[in-house]
Amino acid sequence: MVDELRRISTETGLPMATISIAWVLQKPIVSTLVGSRNATELMSNVEAAKVTLPDDIIKRIDDISLPVLNKLGNSADYYENREHSRIY
Repeated sequence: MVDELRRISTETGLPMATISIAWVLQKPIVSTLVGSRNATELMSNVEAAKVTLPDDIIKRIDDISLPVLNKLGNSADYYENREHSRIY
């Protein structure tokens, strides 16, 4: 997945983080948590929120992320499966 995101980054001229944030924000979701360690990263994240990815890029990322999503399942705790979840 990371290799394909690198290719998309090269093709679009956008950083991988920008692509990732823009992709998530174009999904029908309730909220998105994005972190930043400094003002530069914060401003980069703000700019990423302004990016609209073309439908073909969205589909490519959807396709490459599906195996990861299937592996993780719908647990909010991505580091554990439902049987060992740390969320109560």
